[in-house]
Formats: sequence, C-alpha cells, structure tokens
Amino acid sequence: FIVFFFFFFFQAEDGIRDAQESRGLGDVYKRQVYVWLDALTNYITALGFGSENDVLFKKFWPADVHFMGKEIVRFHAIIWPAILMALDVPLPKQIYGHGWLLYGDGNKMSKSKGNVVDPVILCKRYGVDVIRYFLLRDIPFGSDGLFTNEALINRINFDLANDLGNLISRTTKMAEQYFGGIIPASREDDEIDEQLKDCFKEMRFKYEEFMDHYQFSQAIAEVWKYISDCNKSVSYTHLTLPTNREV
Repeated sequence: FIVFFFFFFFQAEDGIRDAQESRGLGDVYKRQVYVWLDALTNYITALGFGSENDVLFKKFWPADVHFMGKEIVRFHAIIWPAILMALDVPLPKQIYGHGWLLYGDGNKMSKSKGNVVDPVILCKRYGVDVIRYFLLRDIPFGSDGLFTNEALINRINFDLANDLGNLISRTTKMAEQYFGGIIPASREDDEIDEQLKDCFKEMRFKYEEFMDHYQFSQAIAEVWKYISDCNKSVSYTHLTLPTNREV
C-alpha cells in the first residue's frame, strides 16, 4: 500500500491554509499519518473501493447525503472532497452537519464529565423504536437538542400511549364490537371519510416536503396532526353508531 503525502486545506480565521496529513516523529525519515486520513478514506474502502470486489462501492457511492457532527464539518467539507478529487472519485451530493445531543443542564455529553446517557440501557428499557421516535420528534435535526428522562417519558405517555395507542385500541375494539373483527370489503364513504382522505393527502404532501429537507421533527408533527384527526373521527363515529357502548 503506497501512502501519498497530500497537502490539504484547513479553514482558519485568516482564510485557508495548507495542512499536512502526516507529522514527523523526530527522525527526518519517519512520519506518522494522522488518524483522520484513514478514517475518511474508510467511507469508500469499507465498500470495496480499490479492491477486486467493488460492487458495494459502485452501488452506494456517491452518497446522496453525508451526515456528520457539526464539529467535524471542516474535515468533511474541505479535506474529504480534496481526497476524493485527487482520487478522481465523485463527491457526496450533499453534506449535512447535525447538532449535539446535550444533557438536561445544557452541557455536551462527555465521558470525562460522566454525564453520558447509555443508549443501550435506554433501548433495553423502552425499545429501539421508542428512542428513535423521541430523538427524531423532540430534537429539530441540525440543531442542538436536550435530553432528559422527563422529556422522554412525556413523549412516550402523551404521543405513543395516549394519541397513537388510544387510536389503535379504540379502532380495533370498534371493529370487533360492530363488525365481528372483520372489516367490510366495501362501503360507501361518508363526509367524514372524505375529510380524512383530504387530511391524509395534505399530511403526505407536507411530510414528504419536510423529509426532503431533513426536517424530521416537523414531518412527524404532521403525522401526529393526522392521528389527532383520526381520533376525532373515531369519537364522532362512535357517538353516531346505533349501539353506543363504551369502547
């Protein structure tokens, strides 16, 4: 394996300056390659770039969008493109630097401070999908976001258990109570059905628009507006049914 000693650029307060990818080790003939060079090229070498089997590289590269933490944007927006251009490899189509996940007191999570929240423990206790939902729903993507156990529990109780859980529970109970658990193959839509269809079309349009711009929390908010509309529809339908029993 041949190591090429490139000169790249770093962003500095006084503009752009050269930066070497290796440093001396005391002996003029001995140098050490900085770890970030290997870390950056790993994006493509892990996919088989430069090997006999580059099927994955051809399938997945260039990336549609390259996500990374905001503190390492300069490596990915300056040095990484320089490496790719030197190799005559296409650049990522987009680069997006996201924010930090902060602890409840507003400080950045750090092992040295001992305020790191273990995601494995959270996932074992609440489930992976619940943690994913909380992070995408509660924290505007791209901005710093606060994590507290209280905020997590509130999302679980109000959104997942109350809104979504209540909708699923009432819908399935009404299907069992009024249709023997079998949804009719066909029926005529009434005014409420048409309204829900219109609400869904509007929700889908806004959802896709927000997702295309990586505004995940706003996209999910639109879905929850529709869930609220569905809950209202179930309440109204239940009141107008011939047999008004608690469901």
